Amino acid sequence: HYKEMQDFEFTIEDGKLYMLQTRTGKRTAHAAVRIAKEMVEEGLITKEEALMRIDPNSLTQLLFPQLVEADKKTKRLLCKGLPASPGAAVASSPSPLRRPLPAPTP
Repeated sequence: HYKEMQDFEFTIEDGKLYMLQTRTGKRTAHAAVRIAKEMVEEGLITKEEALMRIDPNSLTQLLFPQLVEADKKTKRLLCKGLPASPGAAVASSPSPLRRPLPAPTP
């Protein structure tokens, strides 16, 4: 119906679901490209519509190096945190350790 990713706001009272509002969802450039691609594959929009939905100013986000969630070989989680930017982060650690700590267990 909307032909766009939506955020839904709802509540449940006395066992009844009430839809409060919906709005177009915010997303990163990576997510916008993926959503547009999948909508084309599902036949919801044309390739031309998909291209027009992607903000050209946000495409620079796709050029930054990205941190991976887990090491490809060991499948170990590298770190956890909140996203602070569209790219990778660099920092020094004040820890006197000479070797890395083991990955946290989930």
